[in-house]
Amino acid sequence: MSSPASSLTGAVREILVRNLPDGTALVDDDVPLRELGLSSLRMVRVVVALREELGSELPDDLLRPETFHTVRSLVSALRAGTDLA
Repeated sequence: MSSPASSLTGAVREILVRNLPDGTALVDDDVPLRELGLSSLRMVRVVVALREELGSELPDDLLRPETFHTVRSLVSALRAGTDLA
């Protein structure tokens, strides 16, 4: 059975993989997402997917590049800025 933390991380990873350039795989939660092709346009797509698929709306003060630096930073922001576990 997976923990809520790992299922949130897994869901975020799936959303990111779908919004990164074709063939990109997330192998490490600390790899900078920009190095994997996360552009500002793709970042907007991720925000929309987070809202639609997880029901999570990041507060405006968390909509900044640092939030989207790595999988770990994004999951951390989601936990801090929303009611997701």
